Amino acid sequence: NRFAICLKGIAKGAKKVVLMLSYPSDEVGNHLVTWDALDEAGINPYSDVLSLEEYRKHFGYGVHEFTGVDYVDYYAIQNGYNLLWFAKLSYSDYGAKAVLINDIDLNGIDWLPIGNGNFIGVIDGRNHQINNLTIEGTTSGRYGLVDKLYNGGIVKNFSIKGSITVNVTEESSDSVMVGVVGAVAWGGRIENVHSSMNITVNSASKAYVGGILGYNSHNVETSKA
Repeated sequence: NRFAICLKGIAKGAKKVVLMLSYPSDEVGNHLVTWDALDEAGINPYSDVLSLEEYRKHFGYGVHEFTGVDYVDYYAIQNGYNLLWFAKLSYSDYGAKAVLINDIDLNGIDWLPIGNGNFIGVIDGRNHQINNLTIEGTTSGRYGLVDKLYNGGIVKNFSIKGSITVNVTEESSDSVMVGVVGAVAWGGRIENVHSSMNITVNSASKAYVGGILGYNSHNVETSKA
């Protein structure tokens, strides 16, 4: 986050660092869970470890008063490596949810598309920008930031820049699907996504190519490329 460089400099310049944390509040005092709620539940935030079910039982589904995000429900994505980690997570946790809290730079990252054919989670960009997504391929399949949205999966509220280049020289029964999202099916949605991607596809196989979406069988709303 924005304090990382300062903390790194302090750590390199001192033999001992004592951190005084404001948990369960953020750095400016906005509560994630109020002290009154902790006291009422009998929870010690410095020693007690709660399962998700236990947390929900005690504290419900409250959101952060400033950002409006339930940080227990969403992974907060700060940089490109966070987003790559989330992409890998989505191959086993198909319903994972992420919110971007910064603009994201994917420069130098070997991208792995989110979802692997069955992403039913959420990516909320909160009007941030994703830069330098670079993908190259030589086989049929789906290419994009997201592989395929399915059964309620949603991507929304971000702009994106980068390039996708696909060159398939051998014909295949499998199609090529290329866009910010490779394909949407069975209830997936794209909302308020703006793309400045440079997309080049040369394919001996059938190809579905779009600035936002390759193959569509459901909903795209207020998005442009």
